Amino acid sequence: MRKIFIVVFILFCSFLQDRTIWYISPSGNDTTGAGTYSNPWRTLYKACTDPSVAYGDQIFAMAGNYTITVQCPLGNGIDLNGDGIDRTIFTSTVSGAAILLESYGQWGNTGYGNQTISNLTLDGNLTGTSAISINFRSNVILDHVKIIDFAQSGVTFYGQATSAWGGTNPYETWRSMPSAWCSGNQIINCIFENNAVYYGHGFGNIQYGQQNGFIVRNTTITQTARAAGSNGYGIKFYEEGWNRNTDISHNTILVARRESGKFNFSIENWNDIGGCEYSYNTLQGQIDFTSTFDLIGAGYGSYFHHNNVGFSSTPTNTEVGVTPEAGLVSDCIISENIFYNLTAAIVIQHIYPIGTEHPNPGNVNNIKIKNNLVYNIGETSTGNRWSYGSVGAIAIEDYEYNIGNLTDSIFIENNTLVSSGIVRSDTYMSAGILISGNQTLTNIRLQNNIIRGFNGSTSLNAAILAFGTQYNSNLLIRNNDCFANGNSNAPLWDDLHGGQFVPGSGYSYTSNITTDPLFTSSSDFRLLPSSGAIGTGRYVGITTDILGNTYNNPPSMGCYEYITGLTIPTVTTSDITDITSTTASSGGNVTNSGGTTVTARGVCWSTSLNPIASGSHTSDGTGTGSFTSSITGLSDGVTYYVRAYATNSMGTAYGLNRTFIASTTVVPTIILLKHTNNQLLILEDGTFLRFQ
Repeated sequence: MRKIFIVVFILFCSFLQDRTIWYISPSGNDTTGAGTYSNPWRTLYKACTDPSVAYGDQIFAMAGNYTITVQCPLGNGIDLNGDGIDRTIFTSTVSGAAILLESYGQWGNTGYGNQTISNLTLDGNLTGTSAISINFRSNVILDHVKIIDFAQSGVTFYGQATSAWGGTNPYETWRSMPSAWCSGNQIINCIFENNAVYYGHGFGNIQYGQQNGFIVRNTTITQTARAAGSNGYGIKFYEEGWNRNTDISHNTILVARRESGKFNFSIENWNDIGGCEYSYNTLQGQIDFTSTFDLIGAGYGSYFHHNNVGFSSTPTNTEVGVTPEAGLVSDCIISENIFYNLTAAIVIQHIYPIGTEHPNPGNVNNIKIKNNLVYNIGETSTGNRWSYGSVGAIAIEDYEYNIGNLTDSIFIENNTLVSSGIVRSDTYMSAGILISGNQTLTNIRLQNNIIRGFNGSTSLNAAILAFGTQYNSNLLIRNNDCFANGNSNAPLWDDLHGGQFVPGSGYSYTSNITTDPLFTSSSDFRLLPSSGAIGTGRYVGITTDILGNTYNNPPSMGCYEYITGLTIPTVTTSDITDITSTTASSGGNVTNSGGTTVTARGVCWSTSLNPIASGSHTSDGTGTGSFTSSITGLSDGVTYYVRAYATNSMGTAYGLNRTFIASTTVVPTIILLKHTNNQLLILEDGTFLRFQ
């Protein structure tokens, strides 16, 4: 074992010796500098092009302001690290990408890439075209990087050159698709502001294509600062997309409201081909999945869950949530999301064929829309409307009204759909669930939904509305609660756009009710104990609700199961330890969840008794069990009160108060013990001091 340890240690030391750190500084010199800490170079271009800088090395940019006037080719396997996201700042005037990472022909070869860019800012000053292009490399990580004010786009990951595509498109077999993917590329803990433009089409702050396992996490993207009609997108596909195993989670993406008839995508992706997951994001702007299907056996093409999607107020123009659309949409799951202040929340849409560009009829199948909360759906009377003017929560649409599109196995179950009651006088129609066009429909199931308040100024208002000459079979509308909707809460079959809709063979309309669902309040859509929606659903195989609570059998209607006996959690506060003049440690233990999911926990502190979680606090995960907390930002000599907290859907619980003084002065603990000889044994911090 000793010999093995020595060999490993020698190899590790050898690695450290081979890895060189090269330095640049605004006060350095490219001519006389040596790239060392004491004699750095001046520019990133010099560090990127010097032949001494090799695979495995690091370029370290010292704090200061740099200007990039010519594209910097960052070599394979070379890291670029700054001194801090707001301390090392590069301003680009380059036409094209300021920094280029490219290994042509090495798509799918994980020996190319394996590098990090971190702790710096790239500023385009609305002059530089884009910040970074990563072409044909894998395992490239952007961590704590700020990208601001580039004229066209932010960062692009390009997986395989289109000229090399050798795969067969499963939908349009005469067209090619990628045959290799780059893998392991990540953007984490980054900030993007105002990098994407819209002209003719939208560019993205982040663009990616032909990626396997691409990650965007804990990142903020804001695209709201440009003139009306000029704001691009948050995240966008690149070269038709064709991505798989994507993970876009825990991000905030804010795109301007729809402007001058332009799209406003927070996320726009084409050709998700399996395992692509979008979760726990806060999104302002439409999410678009154009063709999504499972080619790799992941169980889904796109899985969109636990996201918050919407705006701060009722829209004045057409604002849409998520849209799986186009020629081939299969194995898509939309669940446990909250949609609010939109014109339409979820739209499954055929848009093909479009002329000669995509002549195939569309095929949509196996779509699950479950446990979503959709509320405040409407549109105000100001502003210019972009679309034809319908308002609705969920739609299955044949947008082009072309015969031949197929729609099969759409499951819309256990959703809570609530109108805002705000509609324009010229709103064409209002519906909780809309089915339209000339598509062929089979196996459509609308079950266990609560649909409330879809009404308007015309006669085309209903909880469920369908129109057009559509062949359909096995349309099942069962165990829904429809209240305060148009057409007296009954389904409305109309004759718009091509003919009268007629329910086909296998049609079932059973066990639906029309009573007030009795929400807890106008902003809390859980059910009151007297609600008729409790226990009147039908079991459809969905086991947990939007909060993770177990559905009963039979379940309640809507996205919240009613559970008796729910309480706030039970939590205890840990001792205060590791006290300094500015920091301390504590924590707690959530011993009982209260019967529902604990969504937040930590400690809170103040200079007054009974601190609360809306003040100074930590966030230390979710669920039951013990946790540790780091208390920061304290002032020397000040007395503080600390207590643990835990939050579930019923409220926030607190542990007992503990108090301490922030100080580096150690106050000894004196313990007095009576000795057997009737003397007092005096211990200081556990050490014998004296007898007395």
